Amino acid sequence: MGTVLQVTDFEADVAEYRSMEAKITQDFLNGVMRLGEILKRQRDKYKPKKQWLEYLEKVGRTVTTANQFIRIYEYSETNLKTLMSANLTGWEKLNTFLALPEELREKLALEIQGHEVTAEEFRDKVIDIKDDENTDETIDDKDLLPIDDSLAEMIGQSTLADIHFMAKKLIEEFNKIGKEFSPGCVVIAEGFLGMEKAIRDLDKTNFKKLSAPEKKYWKKVIKDQLDRLLNSVK
Repeated sequence: MGTVLQVTDFEADVAEYRSMEAKITQDFLNGVMRLGEILKRQRDKYKPKKQWLEYLEKVGRTVTTANQFIRIYEYSETNLKTLMSANLTGWEKLNTFLALPEELREKLALEIQGHEVTAEEFRDKVIDIKDDENTDETIDDKDLLPIDDSLAEMIGQSTLADIHFMAKKLIEEFNKIGKEFSPGCVVIAEGFLGMEKAIRDLDKTNFKKLSAPEKKYWKKVIKDQLDRLLNSVK
């Protein structure tokens, strides 16, 4: 009689995720919501056991990506009709949709009404409803780039000694959740991380150590540099 292989509870949970992920291309949004439900349930199960990161490694997902799936699932629990009406067939559409305030999400869903639209048509509709409502200022900028708590933690824990390496890793994380950033974004990410390092170096503790004339000089220089920075991204 052959040996019977025992499948552990952990291995079964990993297999469940992998099975669902294989089907995601058949129905993007339904697949994402289902994966989010699985991840939320299993995060609640394994995080208290300190196995959440091990689980994510086994299924080939980062904390950032898992949180994105979970966020979409949680939104669908109370806003499923709006999600389905917006016909979100890819990550670009989905991230753009989630960056809108709730009232504009509903308006966009009514505009699309479940019909298939190209990515360009989708962007045009978003621009139109924002112009109609004149609510550009209400867009939550933190949602436009998916720097969630886990990515912020990754940056926060880094010494930023090798900014080029860290910038490449940051772009890799963005692309794992569907942003499709080109290699040209690495140098921009380097600039972003350079500013993060500068903020650390320019904290109040360090600044207070300067003499009054030194503070006056560096304050002016930094303000001038910020003006140049803002002009460069217009």
